[in-house]
Amino acid sequence: MSDASNGAPAAGAVPKKKQALGADLIIPVGTILFAVYYLYTVWDLPWQAKAAGLGVAGAMALVLALLAVRFVREWSAGRATLGLGDLAFPTVTLAQRLGLLAAALAFVLVMPLVGFTLGLFLFLMAGMIILSGLSQLKSATIIALLVSLGGYLLFIVLVRARFPQGPVETLLSSIF
Repeated sequence: MSDASNGAPAAGAVPKKKQALGADLIIPVGTILFAVYYLYTVWDLPWQAKAAGLGVAGAMALVLALLAVRFVREWSAGRATLGLGDLAFPTVTLAQRLGLLAAALAFVLVMPLVGFTLGLFLFLMAGMIILSGLSQLKSATIIALLVSLGGYLLFIVLVRARFPQGPVETLLSSIF
């Protein structure tokens, strides 16, 4: 019986590189953290305000459970590690990822000072500039304005979420 027939690699064969699955957790874990933050901000409000956060948190918990099953299956079979793989390469992409992480952290830290709507606008502008440069500045500004206004209307006006108030919320409160 040859080595190849019993599942062992053939003599001289290059062993297959293990797949790094740890990077697949970054977005789901970040989403769960954001959902927890959102739920914290709306916990004392009526159930309707909590429904969106509970829905996102529940869906992401399901995704994390499915990923955990996949990770355990692949890892126990020796086909994968929980490493981050080539997440840091190419370096241009790494710089963009780190820039987006810094922008997201700045958004959370600055929002209590400038309010939800202006903080969201600044975060979106920073993110789009990081990803596409200044060549799309007009498009980035329009998108950031529309999404920020939509966020204000949805979360502040409709859901009445307890997001931090800033100059934009103060100005728009006289209209809505």
